Amino acid sequence: MKGACMDLTHPDVAPETLTAVGEAAGVPYPETEAAAAQRRKLIHAAVENALLALIRSRWPRPEEVTLRKIPPAGGLAVAVTGMEALDEQEPGILRLRASLAGRSTATERFRCDFLKLLAEFPLIGGEVTTTAGSCIRFGVLSAGEGGALTEVRENGIPQVSGAAELLLRVDGMNSTFTEAEYPGEGDDSADGPARSAWAALAPGLVWAALAKLLRERYGLNPETAPGDPFREYCSLQLTAAEPLEDTAVRGFRFALEAGSATPSQLRERLSRLAGDLPFCEETVTLPAGSSIVFRVVAGGALSCRSLRQWGRVRLEGGLELRAELEVAQCVPVAADLPGDDALPTRPAFDFGALERAIDELLLEKLAVDTQVRLNDSAQLLAGKPWGTRFTHYETDDSGRLTTLFFQVEWSHFERENALESLARLERLFPLYECRLGEVTAAAVLMESNRTVAEQFEHADVTSGAFTLRVCVVY
Repeated sequence: MKGACMDLTHPDVAPETLTAVGEAAGVPYPETEAAAAQRRKLIHAAVENALLALIRSRWPRPEEVTLRKIPPAGGLAVAVTGMEALDEQEPGILRLRASLAGRSTATERFRCDFLKLLAEFPLIGGEVTTTAGSCIRFGVLSAGEGGALTEVRENGIPQVSGAAELLLRVDGMNSTFTEAEYPGEGDDSADGPARSAWAALAPGLVWAALAKLLRERYGLNPETAPGDPFREYCSLQLTAAEPLEDTAVRGFRFALEAGSATPSQLRERLSRLAGDLPFCEETVTLPAGSSIVFRVVAGGALSCRSLRQWGRVRLEGGLELRAELEVAQCVPVAADLPGDDALPTRPAFDFGALERAIDELLLEKLAVDTQVRLNDSAQLLAGKPWGTRFTHYETDDSGRLTTLFFQVEWSHFERENALESLARLERLFPLYECRLGEVTAAAVLMESNRTVAEQFEHADVTSGAFTLRVCVVY
């Protein structure tokens, strides 16, 4: 197909004349928009393949030069990015825009090779025959402003990247374009197996492999559920599955969040993880046989904050993680997909049983004779040391925390005994992860304590009372 890119339309020429000229030139008139678009695709593909062959012949390592996408291991990519309007001063000459882009961790070698290549422009490309059979006759190829080199860091590794814009001149009248350059719909089907392998790496499998790596190497136990500010937790959440750009590599982004009331241990684990990033070429085998090969796992900055919760210091930390997988080396097995986390269930509160459990707890902690009879109604008589009464409960907006309030009361004939009991009780609290009957309380806190002078059956007594706040998380 020669000269297929020429625009034969002209308002002063009769349609029948244009039809005859078009038939002689092999271009139907009037040319439909679909046909014009297909023609442009064919020209782009043929010129791009010819440019690839031309640059490979001038690059010291031809295998590093690819079409459109820089190889994962580094190299150079060429691409045709568009077509300029025809210039009346250069009839029959196609002008196309193209780009050169590359990167490498071998910084000095790449810098020298890239600058050496750019120094050859402008150049006469000459005649290049593509593997599909097109014969492209290049005129002058020029580079805009000499290109640019940039020092970058990717996953913490120093790299150099280079980019340059090219203007290509192609003799359209003396070039031959074959349909095999652009096979159309068949091109997608040829890439079908690679796309299927890329899609088969489900996010759940990647989550499971990354969670196993964090558990075995750093002592973290990630869950799929979001972080719970009331518990010890480690949450690994998928935040993004990156779109298909290269069927050889698949990328995911995760948010790792953790909280603990043992700050030093959590800080040490998170710091060790952040200090090891990035790590490369890690293979993780899952129980059902999946093999997940991480090309790289990189992270952002580690953030930590301390806060006080229920009278103790709590540390919460977060770290963004980015994982890239070597698709061809991964073996996914659906049975390794993680299941859904069990939903928390709210305990059935038996308030009477909780009153008795608190009485028994106080007697045990204060080493008081457990045979002392406790008043079921908690209406205390002088000299009877303990009695607990449930008053009310509250549930927070998250629905995860219920706080139960209990009033504890006692009386002593001697004021010194009452004050001593109060002082001993204050030293018991707060209690954490405390078992009360069938309920485990995340925290048991004492507040609003007081003593009051009263009379009971004409005798002076000192009554004491305080509020217990029992925090239950579910």
